[in-house]
This record gives sequence, C-alpha cells and structure tokens, in this order.
Amino acid sequence: MLYLQRFRFGLKRLFLQPALSVPVVLSLGLTLAAVLTVLSVYYTLMIRPLPQIQAPEQLSVRNLKVDFGATSVNLLNQSIFAHFKQHLRSYGQWGFVSAVTNERVQTSQQEHQLTRLDASAGVPELLGVQLLLGNSSTAADQNSGVWISETVWQQLYQRDAEVIGQTLSYKGKAHKIAGVYKDVLAIPTSPEPAALQFWHFFDDTQQKSSGQVNFGSSGVTIFRGQKQPDEATIQQWLQQFLQDAPELSKLSIVSSQRDYRAEILGDKVKLIWLLLAVTLTLLLIAALNLTNLLLAHYQSRSQEFAVQMLTGCSVFRLKLLVAVENLSLVLPSVILGVLTSLWLVKSLPFLAGDSLPLLHTIRLDAEVLAVHCLLAVLLLVLFSWPLPIPAQLASALSASGKGQTKQQNSVLVNVLFISQLTLSTIIICGSVLLAYQGYRHIYTGYGFELVNSYMIDTNTKVDPGLVALPPEEMRASMLHYQQRNELLQQKVRQRWPEAIVMNSRQQPVDSRYTIRTMTDERRNTPMTFAVSRVDSQYFAAYGIPLLHGRTFTAEDSEQAIIIDLTLARQLSAEDPAQLIGRRQGIEHIVGIVAPVKNLSGLPMWYVNSKPLFTERQLLVVVLPEGQSLTAAEVQQTFGEFAAEYPELKVESMQQHWLNTTRQDRINFYLISAIAATALLLALLGIAGMSQQQSRRKRYEIAVRMATGASQRQLLWFAGRHSGLILLLGIIFGSALTLLIFNYISGYFSLFKVMNWQALLLLEMVFAAVALVAMLWPCWQVVRHDPIQTLRNQ
Repeated sequence: MLYLQRFRFGLKRLFLQPALSVPVVLSLGLTLAAVLTVLSVYYTLMIRPLPQIQAPEQLSVRNLKVDFGATSVNLLNQSIFAHFKQHLRSYGQWGFVSAVTNERVQTSQQEHQLTRLDASAGVPELLGVQLLLGNSSTAADQNSGVWISETVWQQLYQRDAEVIGQTLSYKGKAHKIAGVYKDVLAIPTSPEPAALQFWHFFDDTQQKSSGQVNFGSSGVTIFRGQKQPDEATIQQWLQQFLQDAPELSKLSIVSSQRDYRAEILGDKVKLIWLLLAVTLTLLLIAALNLTNLLLAHYQSRSQEFAVQMLTGCSVFRLKLLVAVENLSLVLPSVILGVLTSLWLVKSLPFLAGDSLPLLHTIRLDAEVLAVHCLLAVLLLVLFSWPLPIPAQLASALSASGKGQTKQQNSVLVNVLFISQLTLSTIIICGSVLLAYQGYRHIYTGYGFELVNSYMIDTNTKVDPGLVALPPEEMRASMLHYQQRNELLQQKVRQRWPEAIVMNSRQQPVDSRYTIRTMTDERRNTPMTFAVSRVDSQYFAAYGIPLLHGRTFTAEDSEQAIIIDLTLARQLSAEDPAQLIGRRQGIEHIVGIVAPVKNLSGLPMWYVNSKPLFTERQLLVVVLPEGQSLTAAEVQQTFGEFAAEYPELKVESMQQHWLNTTRQDRINFYLISAIAATALLLALLGIAGMSQQQSRRKRYEIAVRMATGASQRQLLWFAGRHSGLILLLGIIFGSALTLLIFNYISGYFSLFKVMNWQALLLLEMVFAAVALVAMLWPCWQVVRHDPIQTLRNQ
C-alpha cells in the first residue's frame, strides 16, 4: 500500500511540477529513442540472420578490381565471369548478379518501375532463396523468360495462381514469366535492390571471345563452398585471361575476398559503431544531467527523508520508495522513446538514404526491446540510488532553511557534473567539426558555378555496325550527324533566345566520363584521368578559370586538348605553363584550366567535342536562373524530328547535384542535429547546476546585497563554485577530445583532416556559451529584491 501511495505521489508530481517532469521525460525519452533506433540497426545488420539467405557463413564475395588510383572499376562482367567460372568451378558454386533500378516494364498495358536482377543461372538457388511457383533457374538462360518476386506477384498480378506463362515486357521485348521467388534484399549490389524486382538470367557458359577488352559492371561475384581458391590460383587464372586481352596487362588488377555479410555492410560497420557510441554518450549525458537535477530536488526534501528515517524506515527501503516514485518519470520516458523510435525506424530510408543497407528490414525486435527495458531499469537505479541521507537526523529536522545549508553528496554532484561536461565537450566539438567539414564538402570547392544547366539526350541506340563502315560512308555519317546537330542547336536557340547551347557531351556534375590510362613517355609514369568532350563555350559558361593557353576554337580538331592543373602538375613538376603546345601522343595541349570537383575524383582531360559518327545527340543548354527545360518542351521544339527520338531525356545539372549530394546533405543535417542536442543538454545541465548553487546561497546573497556588496562581487560569490567545475569539465573534455580524435583518425578518414586550430577555437566558443549559461541563473538571483528574499526566508 505504501509503494502504491508513492507511485501516486510520483504521478501527481508529474503534473504539478512540470519544471522537473518535462525536462526529465523529454530529454530522457528522446535520447532513449535514438539509442533504441541505433540498437535496432545494429541488431538487424550485425546479428539477425539475413533475410532469404541460407547459411550465409558459407558465402563469400570475390572482388577483382581495376585500380585507377582515385577510383576502381570491377573487372568481371557477364562474359568475363563465364571465363572465370569455367576455370574455378571445381572449388564450389559460383554466381554473378547485378542490379538495375527503376527499370520500366509493362504488364497488361500498365507501366511500372522495378529492379531488374541480371544473374547467372542458379543464383537464387545458390543464395537459398525460396521458389514459390514455377521452375528452378538452375538451367535458365536469356531465352528462358523472367522470374518475378513475391511482391511483384502480389501487387501487379494479385497473386494469380496462373501467373506462369503470362508476359512482362521491358526494352520493347516481351518475356514469359517462368517462376516466382521470395523477395531478396540482402544482395551486395550497387544499387541495392528493392522488393519490386524480377530476375533475368544469362548463359554463363558463353566465354569471353578472344580480343574482347570491354570490362566493368556493377555486378558481384558470389561463391559458396568450403574451400576458397587461394591467391595463387586467382593470379594463375588472371595471367591466362590477360593472354587473350593484352590491352589489360598494363592495368593494376587487385583481387580480394570478403564474407557475404561483410560485403553487404562494407565500411558501414564503422558508422554503426560510431552511431552507437554517440547515442549512448548522449543518453549518458542526459542521465547525468537528470541525476543532478533530481539530487537538487532530493536536497529540498531532506526533512521529509529525516522524518521517515526516524520512524523506522531503513535506507534500502527509503531508496526503494524513491525508485517507485521515480517510476512515474521513467515509464513515460520509455513509452515516448518506443513511440519515437517506431517513427524513426519507419523514416530511416529517408533519413539514412544510402548510408546503410537493408533499411527496409529494420524493426524493433523483442531482443532490442529487452535491452531497452534493461536500460530503463539502470536509469531508475541511477536516479534513485544516490539519495542524500542526512548524516544527523535531528539537525536536519531543526534546520530553519536560512543561510547556506551544507549540501549532501557534494562530491558526487561535482563528479557527475564534470563527467557530463567532459562528454558534452567531446560530442559537441566532434559533431560541429564534422558538420563543418560536411558543409565545405557539399557546398564549397567545386571549381565551377552551379548554373541552371540542362543536358538534352536523345537516348538513341547506337548501331555498333557504324564503326565498321567504309571511309566514304563513315564521312557521310559524320556529316549527317553534324548537320543534324547544328539544326537541333538552331531550333533550341530559337525557342530559348537567352540560352547558351553547347555541343558538349558532359556537364561538370555528370556521370558520363570515360576513364583513360596512359604513360607519360618523358617521365615514364602512369597517369589515370577522366575524359570529357566539351566545346569552346564550356569553360566560360560554367566559370572554370583558364590558367594558361587558350580555349578551343572552331578550327581545332579532336587532337586539341585542355587539361586541368592537377594533371598538368603530374606532367610537369616545374612550370605547368611550359606544357602549352606539348604533344601527348597524337594530341597536343592548347590550354590548362583550374581543377574541378567531379564524380570520378580524377584529373580532367578535355577533348574538343567534334561531331561523332553516331545518331545519339547530346546538347548542353545553360538557361538564365528561373527558367526551366522539360523533355516535352524539347520534343515540341524539335518539331518534325521529335518522332525520331521517342526516348529523349532532359537532365538538370542542379537536380543531378541535389541527387548526388542527397546523402551527404542528410548526413550533414543529422550531425548538426546531434551537435545541437548535445549543446542543449550541456547548457541545461550547466544552467541547472548554477541555479542549484545560487538558490542555496540566495539568503547569504541577500544579506551581502543589503550590506552594500556590488553586483559584480555577488556574481563572483554566486558563480565561483560552478565556474570552477565548468572550467575543470571543459579542460578534461578538451584533452579527451584530442586523444579520442587522434585515436579514431586511423579508422575514419574524415578525422584525418581535422583542423586542430578550429577545434581550439570551437572549444573557446563553447566555454564562452557555457559561461553565459552559468551566469544567467546567478544573475536572476542577484537582481532579486534582497528584502523580499529575506522576508520569504
């Protein structure tokens, strides 16, 4: 009955003392929600079995990458994989799969966007994916039809039992449905597949033909077996393969092998551990703040506790009664944490984007909820166990409340406060510096102006037979292309008179790059760079500075090139200007421009964009700000030629930039939110500590004020204790920040470029803000009427 009364008393306090209950419930509930969400991510990705994958411990992924320095490209594609599998099939089962998202398919006169999984025959069986309908894919080839996922079967075919034999069309060709598999999301492809997916298999017995040197795809090679082929075996196959492709022998090819789950997670494991450490630290900061707040609350109830002790209540029972009383604060916090975490888990695909895999499979498991309940119990103990028990019960009962009452557990309060400040300094400094670096990475240092630019792509299929045309027919094809190109440019200029129309095949923010490797004959050093085809207006239109030489002219051929300063310094360590006029093979350098930030991360090699012998037209249009360009408008502008380009696309560079930086911007906002949360918790703790100390001294402050003390003297008297604790906390936090950043810089590349001067400046700013948060409660006490204070006492 006594415990029930205490619980009811706690519920009344919840509503009657909002100054105590609201900070506790909100700060504790929201930090618990963050911890619960990260724990769910950790459990799903690191512990829970992968969905639809059987015995993943027997699976591994073999990577063969062509290393270009700043970037790397997958060596294996479908045909090279067939060659690879033929030579290593004795070790176990091999499979190859790649994913294409947003593939347009037609079913019953309706268009949908699905993920297409191009795989070698038998990959679902290799992974252990359950077959629901139809035949197995172990003997499938490109003519066997397609296999759809359960979600496609349910949403597009309403689980029709007669779905086998129906058609699904894409790229203008109808394919019969041969089977239905369970949805499989745990595939380490890039991009990550969605539940709306279908499988199309290729014949992995067709090996690479002699002389074929094309390579690269986004696919992954999966192996299931007890014994991995050793590196010597891989190199033996590679040497045999390179005999048929001598052009690749000069490239650096790196082989590696990783466990299946590790390949899915990649470097995201470090991110998960970092998020877990940050959220637990925030929870600890909130818990320490609230413990100090409750200790101050207990201090005001010392007479009540003394009466209970004198009536026979033991220390353990008194602490248990206080724990039951605090249950009314912890339970709402736990409920708020669970509800907020449910919303966060549903929002993870938007919040995290591509930062983490398998986001759609994350949920609150029973094991995670059990850990959540355990944390709640630990918090309840933390809030209740450091209860200040009066050392002398009689003196506690006879205390008048006047003067500076000696605080119980003062050492504990100071230690908790210093710990909270130390952790806050670490989290605030780290997150603010990361947010600053993220801001600079996203919004600065591009080397070009993010103008209102559009790429018009007719998306015409290129006829491979054009390259084998006789010289006369090839010249006629090029002339036809040039005439058509000029005519389309003229139509665009007539429709948008203020536009800059360029015969360029790339924009500064673009993924259409050709990676090229060559050896500098003079220095005998290999170079890797990205090739971009542009015209004479390109550099002025995007504000790319010309450092040396000149830009392209109408008289220049394709042999005229412009390079950026980064590549120029690789060619000449002395004076890059000396490179003007220098020949590189059959090409000659006419200009050097400033480097730009591009998606390839490589130096740039600009080629004069002369007309090519292809019907695929690419035009770049730069419009004044506020204007826009759509595919429908371009189709209308092309007039009689529009029918020849039914797949015409228009891509905005600004929208491409938004899509490219979307994940970086989300990370920037999340890190900023963490910094703001840590700062808010720190300031609340500092203000609470200062208010507690000032209120304990308010009677003596009133007496000193009445006897003529100045406000500056009173502020020093009221805040000197809190100021000393604040100074110690920031010093310890700064020292630990330096040590921690120095340690984790070996694991996270972001911390390797940490600006230590900026870190020192940030800590000084934090100290100044914390000082204001400490002095404000002191000022509120000092400026109070001393006569009124003495009367109230």
